[in-house]
Parts: sequence; C-alpha cells; structure tokens
Amino acid sequence: MLEDEFCDIIKKARTGLGLDPNQVARDAGLSTPALRELEAGQRAPTRDEVHALAAALRLDSAKLAAIACDGWHPRHPIANTVQDVITIHGDIGGYAVKGYLYHDPATRQAVLIDTGYHPEAVLRAIEQHRLTLTAICLTHGHADHASGIDTILARHQAPVYIGEGDWPLL
Repeated sequence: MLEDEFCDIIKKARTGLGLDPNQVARDAGLSTPALRELEAGQRAPTRDEVHALAAALRLDSAKLAAIACDGWHPRHPIANTVQDVITIHGDIGGYAVKGYLYHDPATRQAVLIDTGYHPEAVLRAIEQHRLTLTAICLTHGHADHASGIDTILARHQAPVYIGEGDWPLL
C-alpha cells in the first residue's frame, strides 16, 4: 500500500507549488471539474491525463504513470512487520492522512510515527491492543503530522522526537 495514491500526489503537488486549480487544469488540457474529480480520487485517470498533469505539476511522468496506471507498489515488507504496524487513518481538508503505531508483539511497547490527524484513533488503538507508548516520532510539526499530540501526551507520557526547527510549530 502506498502512503499517497495518485489523487494525493497531484493535489499535494499542486498545493505545494501554490498553483491555482483552474490554471493546472488548463495547462493539462482538463476541465477544472475533471481535475477536482481526479484530486478527490473519484475516478481513475487515463494515461494521457497522467502525463499531462505530470507536465503541469513538474512531476516525473513515467513514475506517476507507474503508480496511477500500472499498479506499482513498493515491494512487500517482511510479512511479520505488517502485523506489527497499526495504521491510523485521518482526514484533513480532503487529504487522507496517516499515522503509524509500530509495536513489538512480545513486549507490547509501541512507537507512534505521526498522529494521523486523529488522536482519538491513536488512543483507541493503544488501548485496544494494550500497548505502552514509549516514543513519538513526528515527521515535522505541521498539523497533518502532529495535530492532537497534546491529547496523546495527556494520557501517555512519552518522549517526542522531531526536527529542532519544527518545535515552534507544535
């Protein structure tokens, strides 16, 4: 499973570049409603749409087509690793957001990687699986990765690891 699907990739690329959806649609030869459908994951893109959007968004066309049209996925990790990871699903402004609880099944100790913008789901997973939270690692301090950290820390005292420049964002 990919962290970001085609719809996430194009929407994040567009917003990250600060591009207007109407302009991107024009540059890619699409209607704005068609671009919105693709960004929302409401339909699969054609190969031509993928290449046109890649050009408009300055993305690698071949790699984007491999993900969107050819079903590319990274090699499957070691089988037992997947069992030891609980994915936390959240949503922020239409973006699917994920956090991960990696745990040792023998000791029940867990490390949280990002909050998934859903601290309640994190707390539920810790409780349901009877885990002890031993550390929190945040990709960076933006809300899509760190929102709700105070709620989690109120229930589970654990060190938080984040890049030094991102502390002010928390």
